[in-house]
Amino acid sequence: MNYQNFINLILLMRPSTFKNHGLSKNLIVNLTSYPNRFGCLYVSILSLLNQSMSPDKVILWLWEEDFKKLPENIKLLKRNKLEIRLYPKNLKQYLKLIPALEEFPDSYIVVADDDVAYKPTWLEELVESYKKIGGIIAHRGHLLQFNESGSIQPYNDWVAQSPLDNYCLLNNPIIFPTGVGGILYPPNSFNERIFDMELAISLCPTADDIWYYFNHLESNKFASLIGRRDFLNLNNPNESSLWELNKINNDIQIDNMIKRFGMPKSLENVINNSIKHLKDNKRIKLISGHVLQTENDHIGQHILKTKKFYEEDLISYIKRNFHPKYVIDVGSNIGNHAIGFSGIDGYKVFCYEPDPDIAEILKINLELNKIDGEIFTYGLGSHQRYENFYKATSDNLGSGSFLSNNNYKETNKLLIKTLDESFDLNQSVDLLKIDTEGFEYEVLSGSMKIISKYHPIIIIEHQNIDSFRECYKLIKPLDYTPISLHCSTPTFVYKFGYNNITNQSKDHNWVEGFFNNN
Repeated sequence: MNYQNFINLILLMRPSTFKNHGLSKNLIVNLTSYPNRFGCLYVSILSLLNQSMSPDKVILWLWEEDFKKLPENIKLLKRNKLEIRLYPKNLKQYLKLIPALEEFPDSYIVVADDDVAYKPTWLEELVESYKKIGGIIAHRGHLLQFNESGSIQPYNDWVAQSPLDNYCLLNNPIIFPTGVGGILYPPNSFNERIFDMELAISLCPTADDIWYYFNHLESNKFASLIGRRDFLNLNNPNESSLWELNKINNDIQIDNMIKRFGMPKSLENVINNSIKHLKDNKRIKLISGHVLQTENDHIGQHILKTKKFYEEDLISYIKRNFHPKYVIDVGSNIGNHAIGFSGIDGYKVFCYEPDPDIAEILKINLELNKIDGEIFTYGLGSHQRYENFYKATSDNLGSGSFLSNNNYKETNKLLIKTLDESFDLNQSVDLLKIDTEGFEYEVLSGSMKIISKYHPIIIIEHQNIDSFRECYKLIKPLDYTPISLHCSTPTFVYKFGYNNITNQSKDHNWVEGFFNNN
């Protein structure tokens, strides 16, 4: 294969500036290789030396005998700060991590593959995600799958159930990081058993990822999958066929680990918590291991079909970019988003759902998934807008309407409570989500104290262009800007101070264009 075009592309994408990583310890990028891969190795290393964030070291670990066959052009990369270190034992694929853990026990260790070209922001995304999330960070991974009896399903089912781009899952034992995308391991990710290479090779001779996975779970360390899979595969077809064969061998090696050490307790807890709640046929197990009780509506049908959260694209976008810890969810419904946004340690959600029947399901779902949350079963808005709405519509609403029942006047004070009145203003807020079927302005206008004090990310589902214009007019003076659009019913993400850090147009013609064209 001719790799010159890859080389030209990497050089063309060379960053103009390089950032310091800002970590408390050294950041070291590691990979290994062998003669059959030496043809594409130069491209891989060049991409690792072409990162927007500068590591302290980039190390190629080689078995001493393989070094004799290393091409000269790779040796010359030492001028570009590549280190080549030789190891006396042929640990094969284990060479990309084990020697680094031995040599640099207090460092942040990043592993990469030798048959992939990485984009210039690859390392920066790993490091910045670690700073926000903590734990082990993987660009790519599979989600361990299990059946309703609690048995782990074959590895090929993990692969089949693993979402592709733009999927984010945080701090979850079912995330099985795969090295090809790159993995960041912070200090103390493993216990001493990780260095038992005789045992490792006997149990996992061709799957070092399995050895690492079970060992970091035993150390009660979890991975986050940030879903950035932008890399170029440099494999030839023969190498790809070999990878397919290894997928079959992985089941044997997974079984070896469980027979020898048993199921890691953290993984066992996730599995047991899921399966014990599936007796009710309205409950659905997601590929993430979460369980949701649903209604037989379009949301429930979507969850049943996909086995993912409803509006997963929005949920993953928020987790990847903003990792909220304290969330206000107005219009929580069954808790799909309230649970979907979770993952950060200390996560807490404040749910507002006025429908008492739906609120009962919401309560169940929070409990099923062990989410720290509070539920408020009344509507939110602004006093004047609700009063005007009631005066204009009270005579025309049907008897089954929530706002027109005979108890409306008695409960009026509750119904027109604002978020600023009902919420503890000393409680920090990272994210405010509003999905209120046309009452978004009412909720937003009653939340201005919270917004002004904490500048949370704001998510609003708009019913039409007038709703967008009205809401944006309210928060634009507070220096908020719409930065992203999601979902079939247009749902906008607004960020504070965005115009101060970007050249994003303030006209937002793309927003109005969306409504005009749909």
